[in-house]
Amino acid sequence: MGRIPASSSPAACPSPSRAPGLRLGWIVGPEGVVEEAAERQDYTTIGSGILSQILGAAVMEPKNRERILARGRALLGENADIVERWVEKRNRWSWQRPAAGGMAFLRYDFDMSSEDLSSQLREEESVFVVAGTWFGIDNHIRIGIGVKTEHLVEGLARLDAFLSRHGMA
Repeated sequence: MGRIPASSSPAACPSPSRAPGLRLGWIVGPEGVVEEAAERQDYTTIGSGILSQILGAAVMEPKNRERILARGRALLGENADIVERWVEKRNRWSWQRPAAGGMAFLRYDFDMSSEDLSSQLREEESVFVVAGTWFGIDNHIRIGIGVKTEHLVEGLARLDAFLSRHGMA
């Protein structure tokens, strides 16, 4: 199929809709691109389940959509505040608060590659972060802030325990 023209936009039920698991999607673009995508879809997917279609339609109804998105925005705002307070109390960490979305990059200034940090943190504390090197920025980790607040708080506490144990607090 090649590259999709810049004026095309594939999409799916977004995470802020709190319904990412519905496995529904759509594409908006020039008629020829949409037609070609539909033809290829016929070869790769039998079809989405009727229950997913019904739930996806309900989520995207204007009366539900704004309520669901407002809930997601509130969660992201609350969790970003928690991360901001966490970073402010730690001299070796900094971040740029995300303007939108459920991911944040945290920068650190100690001598450990982000791949080693993410691997050891996962193995020792069962905390999953993404190494900044995977995005071309070492000495950073990517964390999710769109999770349940109690999970974020627990993850940050486990990160603190890891840092203390390794003399990097």
